[in-house]
Amino acid sequence: MKNIIFHNDQWLENNAIFNVDDRALRGDGVFDTMLIIKEESTKPYFAHADLHFDRLKNNAHHMEIPLKKNHDELLNIAQQLCDKNNLKAGRYALKTTLTRGMSNHGLMPPSNEETQETLTMHLTATSEAFPDINAIIARRYKRNEYSPLSQIKSMNYGDNILSLIEARHKGANEALIQNIHGHIVCASAGNIFVVIDNQLYTPPLSDGVLDGITRKLLIRKYHVIESSLTFDDVTNKAQGIFITNSIKGCRPVRVLNGKALNEPEIKIDPDFHLD
Repeated sequence: MKNIIFHNDQWLENNAIFNVDDRALRGDGVFDTMLIIKEESTKPYFAHADLHFDRLKNNAHHMEIPLKKNHDELLNIAQQLCDKNNLKAGRYALKTTLTRGMSNHGLMPPSNEETQETLTMHLTATSEAFPDINAIIARRYKRNEYSPLSQIKSMNYGDNILSLIEARHKGANEALIQNIHGHIVCASAGNIFVVIDNQLYTPPLSDGVLDGITRKLLIRKYHVIESSLTFDDVTNKAQGIFITNSIKGCRPVRVLNGKALNEPEIKIDPDFHLD
């Protein structure tokens, strides 16, 4: 694969676009990650592109960042990006970022009339095989369910990163994160589902949950109850725990807080979201 990216209506070699004056450094932006599957002698498949671009537009609206391109234009850019990078058969993550662009020092953003937003798309190869999930429940950092940022893919991921660092210190590779009220709401980069008495549960968005695309699809396909998850629900009552996101699909947690978990009673194909 080549290393060509789209950046503000230009095709550039990757790593040639970083600017210290971009407001991305203040977390002033949103992003999206979409799965692309390329089979031999076929065009790339963009998994649920409409849902992804819809969410990107809605997230940008929350941040009051203008997104001037429509769905068709974004998809056309993505298709050209695949062509220019000569994709071979495999799986790829299409990463789209939108920031408020350049501005002077300080937190006050420019007005909409002065904003020159920055739109970037690039590709990275991904895999169909991922390490088993060995998770902890993070104790040091909480997710603020009162912040509107908790429900969108903004460029503010500090709490998630710190929670992952805590997990690494404890020999794990994933962190489940609690909100201020102590409810478990998500993983560091995915939504959480638990099985209790042969029933799937997932926290409601109001608990500070990202409106994940794969979360939405799983709720549509399975009978899922949206309900706050307590520490006891996850550590003692759950007969299975899943984490979902657009790249990895639906994966079971194998170890939680150092304790091996049984196979979930409900079986979900990791690639159910591609049906």
